[in-house]
Amino acid sequence: MKYSNWALSNLCRGDITHKVQQESITAFTRIVLCFDNEEMLSEALNCMNDLIDSNLSRSLVEAGLVKRLSQIAQLIVSYNPLMVPITNIITRINSTDH
Repeated sequence: MKYSNWALSNLCRGDITHKVQQESITAFTRIVLCFDNEEMLSEALNCMNDLIDSNLSRSLVEAGLVKRLSQIAQLIVSYNPLMVPITNIITRINSTDH
C-alpha cells in the first residue's frame, strides 16, 4: 500500500483531470482514515493539500476526514511536517460554506 500511495502521489503532480483529482482525493482520504504510517500520511496529506478545492468540503467532512486530522494532530507532540498540510486542509474545509 505504501508504494501505491507513493505512485499515486507522483501521478497527481502537475496538471491532472478533474476525474483523476476526485478519484485521487478519495484514495488519499481512505489512506488517511485507515493508516497510521507517518510516511504514508505525509504523502497523502501533502497531495490532498494540493488537490482539495471548496467543492469537496462537504464530502470530506462527511467522510470523517476532519475528525481524523484532529486525531492525528493531537498525537503530534512537537513540530512535525504533517502539521502544515493538516492545518491547510482544515482551513480550506472550514473556510467554505457547508
